Amino acid sequence: MVWSSSVTPGKDTFVPVLALAILAQFSNRDHALSLERLFSDYRGPLITMAVGGFILGVIGHLVQSKTVVVTGIVLVFAALVAFPIILYVRGAP
Repeated sequence: MVWSSSVTPGKDTFVPVLALAILAQFSNRDHALSLERLFSDYRGPLITMAVGGFILGVIGHLVQSKTVVVTGIVLVFAALVAFPIILYVRGAP
């Protein structure tokens, strides 16, 4: 079998990403800071819920209980995806 030695170079994305990073530094800092304050109020409970769901999932696997595993997965999903989206859409504590 003969391998082709021609290598196609990848697209250089450094400049567009750098431009987006610079643009992000100057666009709407107040909104970003207000979102940071919003999520900082709920950071502890969400992390606790995610860790609790992970522990429940592990325990469920150890005792081979599908109900406990699913409950753990739902808690992790709620803490890491659903509740942050709800907080973002709601906009204020």
